[in-house]
Amino acid sequence: MFEGEYRSRPQVSLRGASKLEEEKEALVRRATLERDRRERERRKQLAVLKIQAAYRGSLERSKLHDHLRCEFDKTFSPACSQDVLQRVSGIFLMFFQPSQDSTRLTSLCQKWLQYQDCLRAEVCTNTLCRIHVIKLLRACCQSLRFDANQSLATPLRMIEVYTSHTFYPTSTNILVSMFSYLCSNGYYRVLRKVLELRVPPPDSAYFVSPLASSLLEYIKRPLVTLSNAGAHTAVLTELFAPPLTPHIYHLVLPSLSTLPLEPFVMSLGTNLSASPEVLYLLLSLVHHQLDILGEPALMHYLQLLPPLVSSLGQVSGDPESWATADPMVSAQELAQSCLHIVTSSSGLGQRIARCSRPYDPSLLLPSLCALCHQLVVLTNHSPLLHSLAFNTSLLATLWPYVTTVRPASGSVRTCSLQQLERGLPLSYEDSLPLAEALNTFAVLFSLYMSTLHDNEFCGAIPGVCLPFSLTQLSTVVETLKKVFVNVHLERHLPTATRPVPQHTELWKCVNKSILHLLSHLHERDSRQAFCSPKQWLTDIPISKIPLELFIETEEEWPVSSNTSIKHAELLKLAPFVFPFIERVKFFHQLVGMDRQRIQGNLQDFLIGGGVHITVRRDHIYEDAFTALSQEQDMRHKVRVTFTNAQGLDEAGIDGGGLFREFLSQLLKTGFDPNHGFFTPSPDGLLYPNPKAPLLNEDFASHYQFLGTMLGKSLYEHLMVELPFASFFLCKLCDRGSAVVDAHHLASLDLHLYKNLLSLKHYEGSFEDLALNFTVTDDHFGHTQVAELKAGGADVTVTRSNCIEYIHLLAHFKLNVQIHRQFVAFRSGLSKIIPLKWLQLFNQNELQVLISGAEGTISVEELEQYTHYAGEQAGDHPCIRMFWDVVSQFTDDQKKQLLKFVTSCSRPPLLGFKELHPPFTVMLGGPSDRLPSASTCMHLLKLPIFTNPQTLKSKLLYAISSGAGFELS
Repeated sequence: MFEGEYRSRPQVSLRGASKLEEEKEALVRRATLERDRRERERRKQLAVLKIQAAYRGSLERSKLHDHLRCEFDKTFSPACSQDVLQRVSGIFLMFFQPSQDSTRLTSLCQKWLQYQDCLRAEVCTNTLCRIHVIKLLRACCQSLRFDANQSLATPLRMIEVYTSHTFYPTSTNILVSMFSYLCSNGYYRVLRKVLELRVPPPDSAYFVSPLASSLLEYIKRPLVTLSNAGAHTAVLTELFAPPLTPHIYHLVLPSLSTLPLEPFVMSLGTNLSASPEVLYLLLSLVHHQLDILGEPALMHYLQLLPPLVSSLGQVSGDPESWATADPMVSAQELAQSCLHIVTSSSGLGQRIARCSRPYDPSLLLPSLCALCHQLVVLTNHSPLLHSLAFNTSLLATLWPYVTTVRPASGSVRTCSLQQLERGLPLSYEDSLPLAEALNTFAVLFSLYMSTLHDNEFCGAIPGVCLPFSLTQLSTVVETLKKVFVNVHLERHLPTATRPVPQHTELWKCVNKSILHLLSHLHERDSRQAFCSPKQWLTDIPISKIPLELFIETEEEWPVSSNTSIKHAELLKLAPFVFPFIERVKFFHQLVGMDRQRIQGNLQDFLIGGGVHITVRRDHIYEDAFTALSQEQDMRHKVRVTFTNAQGLDEAGIDGGGLFREFLSQLLKTGFDPNHGFFTPSPDGLLYPNPKAPLLNEDFASHYQFLGTMLGKSLYEHLMVELPFASFFLCKLCDRGSAVVDAHHLASLDLHLYKNLLSLKHYEGSFEDLALNFTVTDDHFGHTQVAELKAGGADVTVTRSNCIEYIHLLAHFKLNVQIHRQFVAFRSGLSKIIPLKWLQLFNQNELQVLISGAEGTISVEELEQYTHYAGEQAGDHPCIRMFWDVVSQFTDDQKKQLLKFVTSCSRPPLLGFKELHPPFTVMLGGPSDRLPSASTCMHLLKLPIFTNPQTLKSKLLYAISSGAGFELS
């Protein structure tokens, strides 16, 4: 009977992982370990076999060498024949070891020297004999290398005889093969060792000795014989290998510089080890032969220089990483010597200009741009860059090359500049050629433009012309502006990968050069317009820039790369890419925020704190100076009380209007040339009086006070008609040392400017002019002579130094003689308006900010924003008659009316809607009276006229006579 179960039950293990699985893993592990052990044993056995084979081979060779030495000693004797000599030489070369056979080598070489005349033909015709000579020469080199303190006579004599051109008069190929073999087997390394050990140091009286002369001759022979790269590479890698010693600097380099080095240059590969030693050697050898260097060699030389010059940047950053064996030449001095040779090589620029096809983009421009870029990175001054900058043909070709440079990888068909204009990213490798070309163009063109005066720029001087037409130049400006903005906003950096530090530093340097060129061109455009205003502008809204970034110092800016920070930096660096009106609004917002912070919410009301002063109308400047010159912060509210001639206070409360009238009259008085602190140019433009220190001992306080008051007028949005000289305003806007150049001399004295420029193209004799480097000035009847440079009285102006004379004289007139006055004035101005706010504008824009814009006055706009005092005044027939009459005024009459009411003949920058207080008309009084005005309130008091002719005649009489200025 069946007693089991009809189906099997599953076996469930509750103990975890299967033991069988553990055994499999352990088995695999043991098998792997066992396999690794067997592999190690196999390698060990193979190593043992190799060691044993090498040792047995060494023993056998040693036995064979000993046997050959015995045979050589038995066969060779001082009296052996020529045939025996050749046979024993073959035996000798089979066992030669420098440590054991130097004596045998000396004896053998003496026999070869003894039979030199007999062996001459044999060496030239017998290949085996020639091989013996070559290998004996190698043995001599090995012996000297092993012990350079041994006797040099026989080995060096052997080299002298058997490497001489006179020994092979008809077979120069023998010398070629001989030197190729020797150079590849340490020939120059041996000569350098002997030179350094056996020739006295440079400070010794026996430095130039017969031995030194012989060694120099042996060094030159391969260079003269070989045209391939063998000897030349050996020179760089062995003879000139670091560390460089005094013997190399002071003996070898001067000797080799006299050789024709064109084959040497052509043989060098572009993969040279980039180090300052190699650069120094190349420059020392080739620098003096640029004039005779052929064009192919010149092009190749320019290809070699950029990577070598770039190595100087690593040295200058870490001098301790350098080591030279010459205690007289430190690492830093070596780098400086290299940089001096490269940067001072104006001859290289002149040699480039003489090339038959110097500007072929495929030959010269890439290498030249790479070299110039490296020089810009390393130094701020380079005669080479100046030499290239005056090559107008190069500049004219360089820009088309910039526009056609393509990415190095060839991954994109469009040129790199177009990608950058569009804000498309470029990798470091793809952007490097464009960056080098752009940097070179920006630097060279900036240098060229800095020497070009305005009349030369506009083509007024025959024979002087730009490398571009003005239309082309405007296109260049627009392109550079787009590149600058995109690079500044980092649109050129790849977004998918993190940019490498070299990429950021590369374009930081390039953008600095582009900004310098754009700033110079914009300044030129402000004097000689050649661009449409729209070509300077970008589409970035200035409203997105936080005002706080211009209230705080840059050190307080958050460390971030957000868009707002970038936009603020752009506004600070290149304000001209933003519309002028938008910058004026931004400036007013900055001032408004600062007034809110200083004066609080009650700034427009009569209550609250501030400064209270009392002044006499007929002594307004003296009283204001006494009351306010010591005031610490003039940004607070100032309330004024006028006193009349009897000393009584005038009626009225200053709600802001009296102060505006006071400030307007104060500035007119303070800047009046009769006051002595400012003087007019021949064109009637104001600038600090150079003779002010003679008029007032405390002149600095007065200039500081005038600067403060002008800043207060800007702070209070009060326009004053003060026509300043352009150079003076440019100094106020300058971001650096506030030193302006000769280009601005025309705004000081146009006649002097033209006379100085005529010296540049003067064709007569300079001796007839009798000029020296001094300037004579009349100080109230006393003539004073100032030197433009040290010893200037003894330096005559000549054709070669007239450019220096022009710039030094302009510098004296524009900067030196008013330096103390300007510093004090700017100090006072900066107490009210931070200089970085003024730097948002150029000199012309600052003049507009101070005095308002030149242009026609819109009567319709003025009427639209005019207020009226009294009931129904706006609808009164006299008001309609008034506007009809004003609309018929000429432009000058409209300006007279505006000046009569507001004290300024120019309309507000942002229109009459921004005029504060608003233009107001108040009707009242009989028609037999003249119209009058209260400039402090911008109020026109108009009698009620019934006849338009009467209104017009009396209004014109009032505004032309300057009547008014009474207190209502």
